[in-house]
Amino acid sequence: MLRDIREDPLWYAGILARRAWATLTLSKLLPRQAVDGRSFAAATHDAEGVTDGYYGMTLGADFVRWGRRTLEIPLPLIWLAPLGLGAAAFARGPLAREARTAWGVLLCVALAALPAPVLITTASALVFNGIAFDSGSDFRYGRLRLGNANGSQLVPMPVLMETQYWLGAPGFVTNAADHCTSIASANVAMGTFTGNLAACETAVSGGGTLTAGRRTLLLATPGNANDGSVILTANLGAAPSGTTCTVVGGAASPAAGADRAYLQGNWAGPLYDDNPGARATFGTFKGAGEVIFMRENF
Repeated sequence: MLRDIREDPLWYAGILARRAWATLTLSKLLPRQAVDGRSFAAATHDAEGVTDGYYGMTLGADFVRWGRRTLEIPLPLIWLAPLGLGAAAFARGPLAREARTAWGVLLCVALAALPAPVLITTASALVFNGIAFDSGSDFRYGRLRLGNANGSQLVPMPVLMETQYWLGAPGFVTNAADHCTSIASANVAMGTFTGNLAACETAVSGGGTLTAGRRTLLLATPGNANDGSVILTANLGAAPSGTTCTVVGGAASPAAGADRAYLQGNWAGPLYDDNPGARATFGTFKGAGEVIFMRENF
């Protein structure tokens, strides 16, 4: 969307003008009633849903409660009272002083309701791309994590992938509010093979959009004689890095960049610029964690 705005700013200016007119006059609703939150007609384009979502996060100054119903009225009608007070404040008469006081209060409330810019302090200058919010506008300091996995080489192996955010004393926790981060299978590099496991004897699948902050990758069955391990690395940069296999027996291909550098962590050093990685091991079994000693008799 940002690319479209840069290429055709007049197109975007026209959208803003039409949106302003629709917001002020509610003309988009006619002949419908603006009742109980039905403030916009159904979206006819994908971009409209994003724009309407922004309006859903703004202050509902034109919402009026009437019993159990919520009504929405055109903003010019709301402006009549402030305009009347403003006229009385600058006129001469016994009510001028009280009108000026009321006008000042309304002005302070209006200024307080305006959206304020968010200042993010960093150690060095950074350039941020646009961030689209699908619900609310919470900023969370987070990262992407891959979980280690082990199991038999005769069955597919699930590998947990999740987004986390810093919660303080508990540390990093799963970001259950994340339903939009997307990591494709082709973004997961495979390398450092050990044992009898070689490149493309297993393949990664299951990538896509996270649900409640989690998604499960799946490594294909490598086969009876192909026990060993592989290091999985989510390539969160913009450029390809490493190689991956998405088809067993196929050729290795470059692991594409997911362009999600803001989800990198301090996995290998003090700076948060490391891609998350995990080890998947075929041919080993974890067993029960509560067992201290076990012996088998034949």
